[in-house]
Amino acid sequence: MKNYDKLSAFYYEVINLIDLKYYEAAINLIKKNIQSLKDKDDIALAYLNCGFLNDKLGDNISAIDDFSKSISIESELDFIDYRSKNISYNGRSNSRYKHQDYYGAIEDKRKSKEIRLLEIKKFSDLNKQQIDYESILSGTFSQTNIDAKYT
Repeated sequence: MKNYDKLSAFYYEVINLIDLKYYEAAINLIKKNIQSLKDKDDIALAYLNCGFLNDKLGDNISAIDDFSKSISIESELDFIDYRSKNISYNGRSNSRYKHQDYYGAIEDKRKSKEIRLLEIKKFSDLNKQQIDYESILSGTFSQTNIDAKYT
């Protein structure tokens, strides 16, 4: 229970920094604490968050690197609760596009769609279990019983 409380405090501190638009500080905090994370899903999520933050800062090279690390770790997991494995590929695709790596961007987008279709086929109730990031981007997402690390 104590590790969970520490992990929750860490995520809340990162969220706080992001809310204040201190993106570099949030990245630094994540990278500083990433070694303390034990669960591969948590580590992949940490790199995923760093990828999106670096992309937001316009540091596409670092974003691509972070998304690639997330993809590598996620490949070791059969299934991830609350999110699709395609998110890392979508993020890396967008960063590659901004970095003018159009071929890499297209390949990642194709892989993202392939993963999503396989997840939907394999897990019939996938959309009930996972966060729909498309609805978040469109502003139609409603938050219900989500772990702090996903809010």
